[in-house]
Amino acid sequence: MRLWLTVLAALFLTLSLRGDEVERSIDVYLLIGQSNMAGRAELSESDRGPIAGALLFNGEGEWEPAENPLNRFSTIRKDIKMQRMGPGYGFARGMHVLDPGREIGLVVNAKGGSAVAEWQPDQVFFAEAVARTKAALEMPGTTLKGILWHQGEADVSNENYLRELAHVIAELRRALDADNVPFVAGQLFAPSDQPARIGFNERLTEIHKYIPDSAYVSSETLTATDTAHFDSPSMRLLGLRYAERMISLRRQGE
Repeated sequence: MRLWLTVLAALFLTLSLRGDEVERSIDVYLLIGQSNMAGRAELSESDRGPIAGALLFNGEGEWEPAENPLNRFSTIRKDIKMQRMGPGYGFARGMHVLDPGREIGLVVNAKGGSAVAEWQPDQVFFAEAVARTKAALEMPGTTLKGILWHQGEADVSNENYLRELAHVIAELRRALDADNVPFVAGQLFAPSDQPARIGFNERLTEIHKYIPDSAYVSSETLTATDTAHFDSPSMRLLGLRYAERMISLRRQGE
């Protein structure tokens, strides 16, 4: 009798675990772009450790607790020593606070120094982003909920930037079978002595005219460690702004 009770208990536990897997719901977000998205802000001790409510898609094709540096599993990244804190950290924390009860999964595949031309559909960076996102979406209970983009330092003087970016996003949505998935892009650090960056940010405010279901995140008041890379407090705030924009876009589409 005791043996049968043990067998039944094990069977019940197995079925319960399977039920949890089936019922588990993960909101997946793809994070791509260049160095600021990859993460160049310094990490303090408080920035380390698992991020509540967030998972990270790792190099073995599995979900693990998300923690900095989030770009460490990127298949196109630069040296691991260069991977620090990007906006994904503030985004994940912001989503946990602003949209409680939802578990999010991050697919981070950024590359410092990359231009929008390198993200076109016939390029490796595009193919890798699609491949990793599709692999993540094969996991039970996953749904692609948004795409975050921070790139442009390599394209500050590119007058055709929005058209080229629009092509990338249209093809990315098509490849992922997600025509209306929200897309959010972030402005660059643009001090007053950098007119090209200021002009780029002004063009980005028109993104909704080129890309449906899109919005931009302002870099106003943010500070940086150099001419391009946001410092740690600004990176956390930038990520929170991404979360606010993403939730706003998602609610508009509901």
